[in-house]
Amino acid sequence: MPNSNQEAFNNAYRHHVLAGRPPGYDGENCRYYDQKTGAQCAIGCQLPDSKRFANVHSSLSGVASVANYREYADSTLTVELAKELLAHFEGCDFDFLCNLQNSHDDAAARSRGVYNFIPFEIGVKEGYEKLAADWNLQIPV
Repeated sequence: MPNSNQEAFNNAYRHHVLAGRPPGYDGENCRYYDQKTGAQCAIGCQLPDSKRFANVHSSLSGVASVANYREYADSTLTVELAKELLAHFEGCDFDFLCNLQNSHDDAAARSRGVYNFIPFEIGVKEGYEKLAADWNLQIPV
């Protein structure tokens, strides 16, 4: 579990850029864990047991809404599961986590040709490095 923005960034960067793992994407939506391929998104790769979140669409704003007892379109997410997910990131800034996930999601969408096609490995590296600059983070090696 990451205790800081830097640690969360390092985990995602190492997972997707350095290790070259594919995005957590089921062909339509990003997922914390893709049941078919085992791929994980920027948030999912940091969860100790991401398989528990396999049916949850990876929208942190949706998770936050459910955790605060608000309705959200994803009916697979319970209040308890949302609170558990957010507890894994207590030392991180929520806006940063949303930006991290958005960098992943944008690269995944572009790699599927949704717009401005670019291979995932290039798009995610560019997105993560821009995020590092915006948040004054170090790029892990």
